[in-house]
This record gives sequence, structure tokens and C-alpha cells, in this order.
Amino acid sequence: MARRSKSKSSSEALMTIIVIIIAVYVLVHVLLPLAVVVGIGYGSYRLIRYMRQKKRQEQLTSPTAAIERLQEDIRQADYQLKKLDTLWEDEDFEAYRQLADRMLPRIQHIESELDQLKEHINATTYQRVKAHAKASYDEVKERLSSLVTREEDKHELTIEESVATYAPELKTTYDNIRRDHETILEKIQKADNKEELLALHQASMNRFEDVLTGYLKIKQSPKDYYKADERLETARLALVQFDEDLDETLRQLNESDMKDFDISLRLMKDKLEND
Repeated sequence: MARRSKSKSSSEALMTIIVIIIAVYVLVHVLLPLAVVVGIGYGSYRLIRYMRQKKRQEQLTSPTAAIERLQEDIRQADYQLKKLDTLWEDEDFEAYRQLADRMLPRIQHIESELDQLKEHINATTYQRVKAHAKASYDEVKERLSSLVTREEDKHELTIEESVATYAPELKTTYDNIRRDHETILEKIQKADNKEELLALHQASMNRFEDVLTGYLKIKQSPKDYYKADERLETARLALVQFDEDLDETLRQLNESDMKDFDISLRLMKDKLEND
């Protein structure tokens, strides 16, 4: 019985040794080479990836690649600028404003990139692109400013506001004329020949308005007219004289209202003298 137990233990030990030998064999001849292969493969992958990234980075930072990107930016900007011209011609000002607000920073970016690449670009090409970018930027900026002015002009000034704004030196004269005009109209309505008097007065007022309108136009932009100062002074004197003429007209109309007064006064005077 003891002998059988001893034989069984020997078999188990032998099997253990065999398993260990097989495990060592598998480790040495299968797993270890496999691990080496996997390690080499992973290392190669990382090396290839690193080399690709380095090459891509070099391409992105190289002058040639930067110039190519700049050329593409310029092509796209030119396309957008042509679209802006179309929107302007079609008077689609809201769409123009929205696109222009996006374009101005892009043009500035192109100018900045152009300056950084100056030493790598032909001098003639650099100057041509630089001038085109500046001209385009200035044109878009000027059009945007004109849109602001256009919006402000939508509120059309009255004659009174225009005089106060552009010709304050005429304000007293203008106020006198408007006041006399209203009074004269009231007086004419009571006259026997009011149609004739009204026609004469309206003709005078039309000439006054023509002169005043011309005066205000010249005052707003004197550089756009010949002999601006001389014509302004002539017009100013004419308006002052017209104010005086209306005063005289008003006096004459007032005198017409005084007929009954004069008759009554003369009768009273005659009676006093007779007494």
C-alpha cells in the first residue's frame, strides 16, 4: 500500500516537471517572440505616426505651404468682394453690411500674413497684393460709412431745422419772414381783391424759397459750387431785403385797415375846429 502511494507521488512530480517544461517552452518559443513582435510593431507605429506628424507640421510651417494657404485666402476673398459689389449694385444694403462686417477682418488677416511672408514673395507681387488689399479694405469701409450716413439722412430736416443747423446766421431773418408771411395772409383774406394780392404775395414767397433752398445747399457743401462765398453773401443780402419788403407790404396792408380810422379822425378834427 505504501509502495503504491510512493509510485503515485512520483508520477505527479513527473507530470509537474513536464508541465513546467512545456510552460517554459511556450514562454520562450511562443509568448516571448510574440511579445517582441507586438512591441516592435507598436514601436514602429508610434515612430511612423511621429514622423508623419513632424512632416505635416513642417509642411504647415514651411514658407511654401504658407504661401499656398495665403493664395487660397486671397482667391476666396476676391470671390467675396465680387459678391459685395453685386449686393451694392442691387442696393441690398443689409446683406452688404453683414458680409462686409465679416470681410474686413479677413482682409486684415491677409495683409498680416502677407507681411510675415514678405521675404519669401516677389517684391512686385507683394506690392500688387498689398495695394489691392488696402484698396479693397478702404472701399468696403467707405461704403459702410456711407450706409450710416444714408440711414441718418432718412430723417429729412425741415426748413426750420436746416436753417438752424446749416445757416444759423439767417435764423432771425427767416423767423421774421415766416411771421410776416402768416400775418400778411391773414390781412389778405380781409381785402376786397384778395385773389390778386394772394397771387402776388405767393409769387414773392416762391422766389424767397428758391433763394433759401439754394443758400442751404451751398452752405452744406460749398466746395461743390463755383464762387460759393460770393453767391452766399448775395443770397443773404437778398433775403434780408426780402424781409424788409415784407415789412413794407405789411405796413401798406395795415394802412388799408386804417381808412375808417382816418375818416373818423378827420371828422372829429373838423367838428372840433368848427366848435
